[in-house]
Amino acid sequence: MDLSTRFGKNGTKRILVCDDVYDHALLLQVILETEGYEVMLANSGAAAIAQIERAKPDLVLLDLMMPGIDGMEIVRHMRQNPRSDRIPVILVAPSRRDSISAECQKLVSGIVHKPIEWEELIPQVEAIFATPFSTGSQRNFRSFSVVGQRF
Repeated sequence: MDLSTRFGKNGTKRILVCDDVYDHALLLQVILETEGYEVMLANSGAAAIAQIERAKPDLVLLDLMMPGIDGMEIVRHMRQNPRSDRIPVILVAPSRRDSISAECQKLVSGIVHKPIEWEELIPQVEAIFATPFSTGSQRNFRSFSVVGQRF
């Protein structure tokens, strides 16, 4: 396998940040790039699907509540496509009070809640990269409740 198609520049992990609020996406980009990750942005569900199919990121950080195609629809699309069904997803939920369906929990690798505390998010991203991502019903789901700093 050609590493240039699997990793970003210089072998760094590539993360796709999908958020319709530009300031949120930009802040996540700055934090993740500071940690050495290559970050791509998508501001809509359609843009996210196109980026996932074109760039095959190593991780998708996906806002649940987006206009048009929402986060869960994107996850379902990813899991039905053999080119993206193994890409781990961290779902960004609006708040802790919002319930996350059992279906959603089975399809994603993790869930973080807004407001996000960066000191909690980065170790979770690193944990996903350190752990092999399993497929099908054996997906490695971790629920991350991350609170603190607002963006």
